[in-house]
Amino acid sequence: MNARPQPPFSGFGSPRAIPPWQTRTNRGKWKRIAGWIAAGLGAAILFLVVAIVALLHSDRFHAYLLRTAQEKASSALGSEVQIRNYALHWSGMSFSIDAYGVVVHGTPPYFEPSLVEADTLHVGITVSSLLRRSWYVNELRLEHPVARVFIDRNGRTNLPPANKQDAGSASNPAKAFDLGIRHLVLERGEIYFNNRESDLSADLRDFSLQSAFESVAKRYTGSVSYRDGHLQLKNTKTLGHGLQAHFAATPAEFRLESAVLQSGNSRLTAVGNIRDYSRPQMHFTYEASIDSGEVRGILNNASLPKGMIQASGVLDYVSQPNRPLLATLRADGDLRSNGLTVNSQNATVQFRDIGAHYSVAKGDATVSGMQRDFSIGSFGIHGAADSVQFDVAE
Repeated sequence: MNARPQPPFSGFGSPRAIPPWQTRTNRGKWKRIAGWIAAGLGAAILFLVVAIVALLHSDRFHAYLLRTAQEKASSALGSEVQIRNYALHWSGMSFSIDAYGVVVHGTPPYFEPSLVEADTLHVGITVSSLLRRSWYVNELRLEHPVARVFIDRNGRTNLPPANKQDAGSASNPAKAFDLGIRHLVLERGEIYFNNRESDLSADLRDFSLQSAFESVAKRYTGSVSYRDGHLQLKNTKTLGHGLQAHFAATPAEFRLESAVLQSGNSRLTAVGNIRDYSRPQMHFTYEASIDSGEVRGILNNASLPKGMIQASGVLDYVSQPNRPLLATLRADGDLRSNGLTVNSQNATVQFRDIGAHYSVAKGDATVSGMQRDFSIGSFGIHGAADSVQFDVAE
């Protein structure tokens, strides 16, 4: 080998610089290729959009989607579902469906009248990511829903049977919060309930439910109200009433933040919470003002007193298998009245400054600290008693 510098071999020269005009030519070629790819993708997307629009405007495809939706809904609910028509609307990454004339039939032998009817069901859905296939229900609105629940003397009902595949969801209520509805509205609702076993009938009109979902906290907040409710038991007059309530619900707890039930001169307010949906633990506090004269008229019982009764207390309940409600219910409260009047055939008795404390525990009810002043004609008598105890569990 020769370590001295060697001249260049023939055919091998120094690297030749690429002319600037050739570099610009290569860049232009890649730009044209990128433009062709973009144009191809744009044409494909445009073709897809045109195809979707054409399908949505096809009568056969419209009928196919309507038939498929009815079959899927009927299978999911376990009862026949009918939809008169629907409309689909697109806006960017969001779309909405309006279903008209929605009818959910009852189960045999009470197929008619229908279990639920609604003039319009509106569902708004927003797609947050196509790649991750993530979406959420932005709005669910029911316009003029009418529900009819019926139970006969043999315990048969028009409600669909429980789906065995969904039975586990009751023990894991958090699943109901995995897909939240951002805005839930029920407008001008009506609910009718008829239980022939206990001769109880009820209906709620002007029913309204509004709810909003907080996805980060997985919490529903909202309100429920109705202004024209009617309740009637056998051999009693109709009890008209209204309700206004506000609530918050998470996978772990339901909170009744405020509730006001009004009927004539009577009024009930309550707050409380329910924990552990699979085995409910309830705690509520309440205050009530009851017009006993109105109760007397509703029950058609002239022996009941007339006057206003004030009540306040606390209710606690923990669900226990194979035990009746009264055996596990705990209640403590106070009753008081400035005056009650009892009319009998022989005399009129007026009670004044009535007070008592009551408690219910393990099926036993105790009334203690009873005080009352009463008069018969022109005679006035003051009385008091220590306590009275009796069993209410049976």
